[in-house]
Amino acid sequence: QERVAPAKADRGDDLVAWLAGGASLVAGLASENPTDRMWAWGKEQNVGFWSRRMVHEFAVHYADAAIALGLEPEIAAPIAIDGIDENLENLPFAVGWSPTVANLRGTDSIHLHGTDAEGAEWMIQLTADGYTFDHSHGKGSVAVRGLVADLYLLLQGRRSLDDARLETFGDRAVIEFWLANAKF
Repeated sequence: QERVAPAKADRGDDLVAWLAGGASLVAGLASENPTDRMWAWGKEQNVGFWSRRMVHEFAVHYADAAIALGLEPEIAAPIAIDGIDENLENLPFAVGWSPTVANLRGTDSIHLHGTDAEGAEWMIQLTADGYTFDHSHGKGSVAVRGLVADLYLLLQGRRSLDDARLETFGDRAVIEFWLANAKF
C-alpha cells in the first residue's frame, strides 16, 4: 500500500485551497461502500471505520475551536453516544502509539450515565486482560453522570471531572486513572 503524506498549510499557502483539498477525504469516503475492506488501525477493517473515525475527529476539533473561542460546543447526542462507543471499541488498538492504554487493567468498574438520551449508559469493567464494556445500568466503583456530549468531551480530554456539568459518585481515583491512561 502506498502511503500518502497529508498536505501541510504553511504560512504562505492559500488556506482556502488547502481546506478545499481536505474535502477530497470526505468525497472519497462517501463514494465507497462502507463495508469494503480497507486497512485501518482499529477494530473494523473497512471504509466505514474511516468515515466513523473522521466524524469523531471533526467533532472533537470542532469542540476545540469552540472552546478556544469561549463558546459552548454543541454535539448532538447520537454523535456523542457513537463517539463514546467508538472510543471504547478502538482504544485497545491504540496501545502501539499510546502505551499507557495497556495500564487499563484491574478489578474496578466505571459507570457512565448520560442523562439526556435513552440508552446512553456504559458499564466499563476493568479485568486482568484489559476491559470490557456494555450499555447496561449498574453500580460501578465510580459513576460519572451528565449530558452525553459532556461525557464524550470528558473521555476526549475536553472536559474536566471538576466541571459543574458532570457529577461523580464513588471512587473518583478510578475515573482519574482511566482518564490518565485512556488517551490516543
